[in-house]
Order: sequence, then structure tokens, then C-alpha cells
Amino acid sequence: MPSFILWSLLVLAVICYLAYDLKTAWYYRNITESDIETWPFLGWWIWTNLFKLSFLGGTVAIIGVALFMQEYTLALPNMAEWWKVAPGAVRWGVLAALIVFAIMAMDLSLAWWSYRNQQDWSDGESSFFRWLVKKKTVEFCALVGVVCLFWGGGWGVRHFRLLEVNHETSGYSESAKLYYKQEKYREATLELRNAIGKNQGDYEAHLWLGRSQWQLGNFPEARMAYREAIRIQPKLYEATVELGRLCLVMGEKVAALKIAEDAVGRDPRVRGPHLLLADVYLAMNKEERALGQYRVVVGNDPADQETRKLLINLLTQRREYAEAGREIESGLKGNPEDTGLKVSLALMRNGEGRWKEAESILTDAATRESVSPLPLITLGDLYIVHQEYMAALPCYEKALKLAPHDAVVMNNVASLHAEHGYDMNRAAELAYQLYAKNPRDPAAADTLGWVFFKQGKVEQAMSLLRLAATGAPQVPEIRYHYGAALLKGGSQAEGKRELAAALKISGNFDGNAKARRLLQVR
Repeated sequence: MPSFILWSLLVLAVICYLAYDLKTAWYYRNITESDIETWPFLGWWIWTNLFKLSFLGGTVAIIGVALFMQEYTLALPNMAEWWKVAPGAVRWGVLAALIVFAIMAMDLSLAWWSYRNQQDWSDGESSFFRWLVKKKTVEFCALVGVVCLFWGGGWGVRHFRLLEVNHETSGYSESAKLYYKQEKYREATLELRNAIGKNQGDYEAHLWLGRSQWQLGNFPEARMAYREAIRIQPKLYEATVELGRLCLVMGEKVAALKIAEDAVGRDPRVRGPHLLLADVYLAMNKEERALGQYRVVVGNDPADQETRKLLINLLTQRREYAEAGREIESGLKGNPEDTGLKVSLALMRNGEGRWKEAESILTDAATRESVSPLPLITLGDLYIVHQEYMAALPCYEKALKLAPHDAVVMNNVASLHAEHGYDMNRAAELAYQLYAKNPRDPAAADTLGWVFFKQGKVEQAMSLLRLAATGAPQVPEIRYHYGAALLKGGSQAEGKRELAAALKISGNFDGNAKARRLLQVR
């Protein structure tokens, strides 16, 4: 139920209660003979109900502020962290229960006063409890219901540790984030579990636990952590997007699609779920639908240049150059010096067959750009596409100076040196660094294995290339490298199978001609 409707019902309930109380007071004043008849009725009623009216007036004021501020109401200072963690339904329920409990407690105290001062009750000898049940049945049942509600809520709060103060967990969380930045994911995981042990409702700790587990390759544990973060805080779209991408990595495209569609349905204005949905559509080869998601994001926020670049690049891949050109022109109007848009323009010109114009655009962008290696990397990639390997190498080397830890650039430099025999020592140095940094990466294992192969270290090459081929069976270059190493090591039949598999995956990869020759010769 929307919060506006819920609060409106609470306001109506308070007004009805006041009206009923006023009517009852008027009735008892008319049948009572006492000095209060000399008072004006309204003054007498206000005076005798001063405490109750103060409470109800404060309640109405709080509800009025809540209606005005909607989702930003009533974060009590000593419960701020719990208030942020608790689901919306719990927050509204607790407020409603507090209001009802306070009203019933006042009614009970007034009933006790009335019982103690009664004169003419026919059952005056009865105990207060019996009298209350008989004369105040509705109030008694409501009070019992509220007590049960508070008992159940207290059990839930204690069970889920929602009232734990976050200052105890902040030290663990901050330490975990520091470990994560240092790529010490096991230490980060330990700290995050300590934080969650102190406060089960710490959704941020669950989010970072998911990230750490992902980096460790523990995908099921990462998925559980992300789901728990989302359960606690459904509007944590960061966790939703990362969970969807994790499902894609695990090959669960249908699950990723459902997560993305649910997130987009919850709030169509949020950018992240749309981009996730676009990624899922691309993974399912539904490029037109992916374009639709990019268009929605750019339509909602025309200043979002990053999404605009994704849209342009996909349009370029699909050879829809007219729309891509319009988007580039629109983006450059807002920021004429945007390096990413210039790179997109160069890729479009290359796609149109205007390679020299693309080369000129990228060379100019690389000269102007002193921070981002993107123009140099793109220029190097296009040189390789046009088989100008000697021209590509200095582009990558310059890019490596701007981004010395960029794994893709390191891999490209090492591969070029190894493949064409330019500088084997440089190739080995970079390949070692790359593999030591991420030994689970098939590309890193492939590069180092291929360097070993070129150096004549066939046995070492085969173990690494086997690992790479197992980790990335759909990459034809890796299968070709493994097949070549197997042939060199004397495993003729297995080597031919790998070479045939590489050519079956794609007949147009770097090294396909050599793979065909090896199959023919052998």
C-alpha cells in the first residue's frame, strides 16, 4: 500500500477517535450533575483531556509532516541505522502500533480512574479486570492485540538483530573495503562476515561480501550475499545490477533477464537496471531490444554521455551509421572535447570504410589526451585489424605508460612481441606480470603459455595453454595456440582436434591461416 494512503488512513482514524471521544464526553456531561456544568463544554473537555489532546495533536503533526515528506519521515536518532534497514512495511507497522498502543494505554488508565471513583456500578464488587472485560470489551481486545503485536515485533527485531547499533560494524566494514581495494579478498570476506555477525541487517556489508566472493570465484556464495542485500533493501539497485551480471557470468541468462526486468519494473527511471537489461539482451543476441534500453536511458537523461557511447558503438556494429552519426553530433554539441565520442566517431568512420580518416581522428585525439589511454588503444586495435602490426606496437606501449596496470594493454603488448618476435624478453616480462596478477584469467595463461611456446619451452607451454583452453573453450585463438603446442609436443591427434575446433568456432581469427597450414602439413 502506498505510504500516502497509509498515512491518510491514520489521520482519518485519529479524527474519528477525537470525534467519538467528543461525542461521549458530551453525553456524560449531560447526564452528570456536578460543578462542571458551569464550565463551557469545549473548555471543560480540553481541560479534562489535556494530556490526551497533547498526544493526539502531536500525532497529527507527525503524520502531517510524514505526508509532506513521504519517505523521509521519523528516523529516530538512536534508531537511525535500524530505520534505514527495516523494510517500509515494518516502519509503517511500527508507527501504527505505537500510536494505537499509546491511545489504548491512556484509555486503560482512564478506565482505572473511572473504576476507582465509581459510585453506582451494579457490579461494584467485581475486580477491575472483570469489570474491564465486561464494560470495555473492545478496548480490552484491542489492547491485547497490540500487546501481541509488540511481542511478535520484539521477537522479530531480536531474531534479526535489527536494533544492533552500526558503530560496532563500521570498523569491520571500513577495514573490509580497504582490503578489497588492495585485492585482499579473503581478508575482506572475513571482516564482512564479522560485520554481518554484529548486524544481520547491514545491507552494505552483504553487498561488499557479494563483491568479495565474486572476486574469489565463489559464485554461489556471492549470489546469496547479493540476494540478502536486496532482501533487506529492495531499492539497492547496485546489488541488483551486480547480481544480474553475476548470473550472466554463470551462464544463467534467463535468471539475469528476470532480475533485470523486475528491477526496471520497480522503478523505470533508474539507469542501472536498464543497462543490465541491455547487457542481457546482447548476451541473448537481441540487439534491437538492447538498443531500445540504451535509447530509454539517453531519453531520460540526455546528458548521460556514457550510455550514449554504448548506443553509438552498438549502432556502429550494426552498420546503422545514420543514427550513430546523429547521436555523435548531439553528444559533441554538449562536449566538443569528449575523447570517448571522438573514438566512437573514428570507429564509425572505419566501419564506413574511411580508415585513413579514422586514423587521423584517433591520432589527433591521442595527441590532445594526456590521461586516458583509450585513443591509443583503439588506434592500436584498428592497426591490428588492418594488419599493420609494427604501427600498433608503439600505440600500445604509449598506452601502457598512461595505464601501467591495464591488463588488456599488457596482454596486447606481450602478444605482439611474442607473435612477431620483436622482443621476447619484453614479452616474457609482461606475460609473467599479467599471469601473477590473475592466474585464473584464461587470457593471461594463454599469453604466458604462447611466450613459452615461442621460446621453445613446450612442456611449460602445454600446461598453461591447456588451462587457458579449458577456461575459454569458445575463443578460437586460444584453441589454436593449444593445438599448435600439442602438435609440437608430439600429440598429433589431440592437436589436430584442437586446431579443427578453433577453425569451427571461427574461420576469421588472428592465426587462422597458420592453423589451416598446420592441419594440412600434419
